[in-house]
Amino acid sequence: MDNNDIKVSVCCLVYNHEKYLRKCLDGFVMQKTNFAFEVLINDDKSTDSSAEIIKEYYEKYPDIFVPVFQTENQYSKSVCITDDILIPMAKGKYIAFCEGDDYWCDENKLQLQYDYMENDEECVMCLHNTVFHYLDGSHKDRLFNNWKDSHILNEEEVFLGWTVHTSSYFIRKEYAKAPDFGRKCIAGDMVRRTWLYTIGKLVSLPQIMSVYNAGVENGAMDRVNKAVKGNEKFSLEAINYYKELNIATEYKFSDIIEKTINYWSFNILCHEKSDIIKNSNDKKEIISAAKAITSHEYYRDFIKGKPGLNRICTHFKYEGYIIYPLWRFAYLLYYGRKQNKRKSQ
Repeated sequence: MDNNDIKVSVCCLVYNHEKYLRKCLDGFVMQKTNFAFEVLINDDKSTDSSAEIIKEYYEKYPDIFVPVFQTENQYSKSVCITDDILIPMAKGKYIAFCEGDDYWCDENKLQLQYDYMENDEECVMCLHNTVFHYLDGSHKDRLFNNWKDSHILNEEEVFLGWTVHTSSYFIRKEYAKAPDFGRKCIAGDMVRRTWLYTIGKLVSLPQIMSVYNAGVENGAMDRVNKAVKGNEKFSLEAINYYKELNIATEYKFSDIIEKTINYWSFNILCHEKSDIIKNSNDKKEIISAAKAITSHEYYRDFIKGKPGLNRICTHFKYEGYIIYPLWRFAYLLYYGRKQNKRKSQ
């Protein structure tokens, strides 16, 4: 195959991923395609052996790997490595994604997605199913979705769900860069996915072709989870992004965008009021905080999204104040706190 006619460019971000990196790189090497592809792999000044592992694979597979070794950590300087460094280098017609702590588990992944995109001009983003693997063993592995056939994602799945993973993203190059107004939002996969929905179809293939390792330090979701701990800032970033998206799309997707903004504002409210419920000793203040949550316009949608027993528990969590003593005791017990703990600190 002629490497000057590369059809797919894979973007891979690496930072201190030595424990998982070989499996990730092997997932690239094993791909069976009838076209040439390249793997643009950026090591963001790792302090472990990640750079050495990348060099090893580059020396063995120079026709596949295009390494970039940073002399300074670019993420800490707010550089969007994918959009600012890797995509401008890409030779392919399509851009695929997989971070160094995740991996592809099907040798036909790239070929299947390439073939689909070649035959569906309206599709701007092709996806597939992914295994959600808990590294700490706290939960059994699960799938991101249960679609048995090729599935066109709807607005709820794109804006309010997490039914596909970044390791499945396969995008037409001309649409691969995220919009400038989304750069401040740390959840880049969310930005890319929702932005592309406003441009064309997002289609997920039924095959299970990648594995997401949940709980990796320095992983993409680890960065997001750390940001979520400063919940208000993270949520405000998302709200600002969606407001800008609404303007950029001339309000054509206003209904789902407004609903999504309500979700994020509800997220901020829950974070703030849940702290009051957990930490206050004032009954009136605690009940008022619970009522503020249940009176928010997104609350009913929030409840509807909870399955079975979880829905009942969530009802009790926020509406059980009508039997206050029992509710208060159960709430504090659930969070591993005693009512007098705060006083003793």
